[in-house]
Amino acid sequence: MSNLKPIIEDSFIQYSGAVLQNRALIDVRDGLKPSARQIFYSMVLNKLTSDKPYKKTANAVGMAMADFYIHGDSSCEGVIMRAGQPFAMRYALIDVKGNAGSLIESGNWAAMRYTESRLSKIYNLLFTDINKDTIDEWRDSYDNTKQYPAVLPTKGYYNICNGTMGIGIGMACSVPQYNLKEMNQALEHLLLNPDCDFNEIYIAPDFATGAVLLNEDEVKESMKKGNGFACKLRSIVEYDKKENCFIVTEIPYAVYTNTICRELEEIINSEENPGVDRFNDLTGKTALIKIYLTKKANPNKVLKYLYKNTSLQSHYSINFTMLDKGRFPKIFTWKEMLQAHIDHEKEIYRRGFEFDLRKIKERLHIIEALLKVIEDIDRDVHIIKTSESP
Repeated sequence: MSNLKPIIEDSFIQYSGAVLQNRALIDVRDGLKPSARQIFYSMVLNKLTSDKPYKKTANAVGMAMADFYIHGDSSCEGVIMRAGQPFAMRYALIDVKGNAGSLIESGNWAAMRYTESRLSKIYNLLFTDINKDTIDEWRDSYDNTKQYPAVLPTKGYYNICNGTMGIGIGMACSVPQYNLKEMNQALEHLLLNPDCDFNEIYIAPDFATGAVLLNEDEVKESMKKGNGFACKLRSIVEYDKKENCFIVTEIPYAVYTNTICRELEEIINSEENPGVDRFNDLTGKTALIKIYLTKKANPNKVLKYLYKNTSLQSHYSINFTMLDKGRFPKIFTWKEMLQAHIDHEKEIYRRGFEFDLRKIKERLHIIEALLKVIEDIDRDVHIIKTSESP
């Protein structure tokens, strides 16, 4: 049995590495996991882009599985649908026509035969110049018939603004969402001032579902180090005196209203009920929950109780563990994370310019020949006219 120990240890280490590199962690350069990269690149290959007509989501799923994706049609559809949800993505990567789900419950989108999907306009920018030899590493598909890029030639840090969460073996990643304009301003400042201080490029998390960040100082410290305190998020709740109810209009990110409603139901049926009478979930494109109070309830005390005992107040962790150069798990600081993307963009622009230059040089001798023809056009016409054969 003692001989098995090193074999098992080695096998689990290899398995752990494979999970972290190929499933759980994003690449710091483009902010994507391999599975999402495979699906979106397949959509590019099959012309499911914003300048083309919508096609059934089943079409995108089938093509992605035929090209690269190996984890099944349900999870493939899930990646596509989630990428098109405005409450899941700070900036939607997919345009979905039809029911792409709602904040009421996770995964409540329509079947893939009823929805239509294509890449959004903003996502086209992540594929700019991909045909200009900007990517030097390509990976084989599961049957070795096709290849997909190991990283996208993204010009702009669009996808990291959407945040991410991944759980691997021994490591995890959790990146909050950010405002795109503020992100680009931070990148520009770092590009022009590589030795700048963290405070000069710091931007606060900005989630798609809104809510209030209660502990910005702690979050700031976490971003500076790459991990630490989580974002403490509190719902936006207003009290309507006329109806004697709370109106919830914004909720913490990654929380669904069904979760809150289940918690409210438990409170109503408990002996510790501070004064909740009933509730009504009116959520549509945005969150909207009405929580009605009993006549004798103290609104302030009830609200404090709800923040403490329901997901009206929740947390989103910060852990900038990502893949460095697509291979090596590393906890990045905020500054290192932005710098890694800037270095990637520099490489992409350089390779794109070199590609254009090669094409120009390849055509240069043709241009020189045409100039010689133009120098004495009459002589050239005479040669053509007096030629004995075509």
